[in-house]
Amino acid sequence: PFFWSPIGGLRFLGMPSGPELPRGYAVDVNRQDVAVGYHQFSGGVYRAFVWDANLGTRYLDDLVQHRGGIRIIAASRISDRGWIVGDAVDRTQADKHVGFLLIPL
Repeated sequence: PFFWSPIGGLRFLGMPSGPELPRGYAVDVNRQDVAVGYHQFSGGVYRAFVWDANLGTRYLDDLVQHRGGIRIIAASRISDRGWIVGDAVDRTQADKHVGFLLIPL
């Protein structure tokens, strides 16, 4: 995925390494040039990510502890304060789609 900002211009966010190259979508970017989006892998697997110039791409599932049966699949917005909203599935409820709000500590 790519995103454009007045500060940095067009930026390639990179792709995960491994045998499969997913489709990537950067959906939103805040004023600090932090982007959110998701990767779509074969077999219908989605993984939400956050990207910044210092740390690169990080999957939200890997950053959030104690998620229970929730799997975060797509990040759709990020505020200038770093709050992230998007879509997740609850594996304890037959993969029912639920919304999420992540607030950085």
